[in-house]
Amino acid sequence: MTLRIVVAGAWDEAPGYPRTASLLAALRDAGHDVACCRVGPPAASGTRAALLARPWRWPGYLRRSRAARGALQAALAGVLAERRPDCVLVPYPGHVAVSWVRSLWDGPLVLDLFLSAYTTVVVDRRLAPAWTPVAGWLRRIDRRACARADLALLDTPHHARQVAQLTGLPESRFAAVPVSDPGAPTAVTPLSARAPGAPLELVFVGTGVPLHGLPTWLDAIQRVPQVRLTLFGGDPASRDAARRLLGPRVELRARFAPLDEVRAAIDRSHVVCGILGTSPKAGAVVPFKVVHGLAHGRPVVTGDTPAIRELLGPGADCLTVPPGDADALAERLRDLCAWPAGRLADLGARARARFESSFSRVAVRAALEAALARIVVSPACRAGVGSRPSDQGLEEGSPCLAVPSVPCR
Repeated sequence: MTLRIVVAGAWDEAPGYPRTASLLAALRDAGHDVACCRVGPPAASGTRAALLARPWRWPGYLRRSRAARGALQAALAGVLAERRPDCVLVPYPGHVAVSWVRSLWDGPLVLDLFLSAYTTVVVDRRLAPAWTPVAGWLRRIDRRACARADLALLDTPHHARQVAQLTGLPESRFAAVPVSDPGAPTAVTPLSARAPGAPLELVFVGTGVPLHGLPTWLDAIQRVPQVRLTLFGGDPASRDAARRLLGPRVELRARFAPLDEVRAAIDRSHVVCGILGTSPKAGAVVPFKVVHGLAHGRPVVTGDTPAIRELLGPGADCLTVPPGDADALAERLRDLCAWPAGRLADLGARARARFESSFSRVAVRAALEAALARIVVSPACRAGVGSRPSDQGLEEGSPCLAVPSVPCR
């Protein structure tokens, strides 16, 4: 079933946010006719949660948001009239943009919610107590966004059920489409054998938000002298703690490094660090860092959570420890230091196989196609659907037709 799909919103295109790129690639792989209508997000990636603590910046954000809404709606009206799509997809972050789109479009509408605003800000980062007006406002934002769409996408089945419960909406209004690694290597770099006495090389990638559990990693690594850590990112306090606790056994890399540097470090590593946060959000997601490790065929150690147990096979294609448990993690690392190279390589091969079956472009395409089939019966399901527009302007190798994007305000 080939569909005409418009992807509309104010999504991130920074290298660290490959979610929308994965969805666009999946739609392209499925042969759908895709047009993009995008404005730049009113707040830069990584700064939205911080806005809550900086009220003096709210007026500027509101001005940019109004400008983005006007620009998107003006462009989208023309795209909808020209293309007459079968479905519109609003990528993450779409909590607000989905309402902008719904005001112009009454047909099948999919929102890639991806992350709950309330769960991120209140439950995981604890930037606002649950009893405050800010927390109530964030809950309403989540519910309103999901209610505007016919279907809301999350990254795991557990996460979808969690957000359904949070918003009070039926689980039938939610679906799971996994995260992926759009730039995954086609071939895995073989795991290098350790010379006698050489350290076990770990790599950690992440901003250091509570979900990541970076303090737990540092606490455990401190106790295992045979381990060396390459750290990309981390908050300033954690980076200072890494220097103090690990000394020469840590290599601090840039907080926001180019992805090719991260990939090269993963290929030099023996183990990739997952997440060890203890919040409900940490238990509901399979983060990009885990998927990157699987894609590169590296053993991944991460928290034993409902989402991990649902989508991976702990002990078979990854290794797990109780979230937040530095003692258990230290014991796991000591055990890994004693593993022969062949055993590590075997676990890495099974990690790559799990990536192919559950997190690859093929897997994303299958999950997204199943989700779309729930709300779009056929290309002629909407009244007035006309003939298929020509492919004039289609850029070779591009996931989107050459529909003009509206520049960032």
